[in-house]
Amino acid sequence: MIVHLVRHGQAYNTHRAPGEPYPPNPPLTPIGVEQAERLAERMATLPIDRLVSSPMLRTVETASIVAQRTGHTVEVWTRSYEYRRQAGYLAWGAREIKARYPDVEMPADFSPEDWEYGEEALEAAIARADALIDWMEAQAAGGTTGQMAIVTHGAYTRLVLGRLLEIDPARLQPVALDNTSLCTLEITLDTLRILALNDTAHLAGADEADPLLGVTR
Repeated sequence: MIVHLVRHGQAYNTHRAPGEPYPPNPPLTPIGVEQAERLAERMATLPIDRLVSSPMLRTVETASIVAQRTGHTVEVWTRSYEYRRQAGYLAWGAREIKARYPDVEMPADFSPEDWEYGEEALEAAIARADALIDWMEAQAAGGTTGQMAIVTHGAYTRLVLGRLLEIDPARLQPVALDNTSLCTLEITLDTLRILALNDTAHLAGADEADPLLGVTR
């Protein structure tokens, strides 16, 4: 099975005006929307079977743009939300997300109520990364999914990569994971290969939307 771990498009949590407060459950910026649209064009050329998203607005919004282009249903996987050591972050529950994105497939364990995240112990975040790895391996073993995209977050993806590679997550901090980048894995019953890391080829030449300013991928 091929898995694309995709970071969401640029959002207002990291790109807000000076002095502007951190917005609850930040949406994509206009640049983030453009990045997601370019990502969607690329995803439409790949034989994706499933499209999965973290439960946060910026990932659901990114995945929904991809879904519009590919025809896939967005499936929320609740434990793939972002890792934050600081406190004070708010995200929407299933009720609010469903009101805005009625076609998104919600799991039974996603509470309808808004929820706070942050101030998370590293060990707890690593356990969530391990849970995603176990789930991906189970999908690969099932043999029904050939290729899937999972829209998630930068810090969480580093934890997943660290666990897969048996590396201290702190050593992966210098690894750039730009908005809408792909980290592509090939998972079999007994092997793992990393096929791509921070792949943003779909953004090449897109002016402000291209974080690498045309640098060859």
